[in-house]
Amino acid sequence: MEHIVTIITSAVTTSVMVTVLAFVLRSWIGTRIEQSIKHEHDVRLENFRRDMMVKDRAALLADLLAEWISWPEDRTKLNRLTFEAFLWLPPEIAEDLSRCLANEPEAPGVRAIIGEARKFLLGRDDTLDPQMLNIFPPKSGKT
Repeated sequence: MEHIVTIITSAVTTSVMVTVLAFVLRSWIGTRIEQSIKHEHDVRLENFRRDMMVKDRAALLADLLAEWISWPEDRTKLNRLTFEAFLWLPPEIAEDLSRCLANEPEAPGVRAIIGEARKFLLGRDDTLDPQMLNIFPPKSGKT
């Protein structure tokens, strides 16, 4: 009779251990899957946020240069856009932009600045030649 009790105790203990182990494994695997999905979502969200920031900064620089080329009489918007660009541009590009906006003789042109800003914003060099950028003169004939 003592052997039967030992066998039953052993069987019950084994089944409890198997049940607990199965529960722990199931919980662990579920948590791993949830964390993996969360990580993937976080990476995609961060990439989306970066893409939106790049687009916003590109639009700001494009607005600034388009406004500057148009020779506006009211310089308020031009000043605001210049100030905003100088808050995030790296020093080299900001210096080139400043020289361009001041019409310094040896200053890089709008195409060169956009090309450098493009490399900075994309985080890599690319093969697009900035000279391919079309710039249309204002209707009033100002240059």
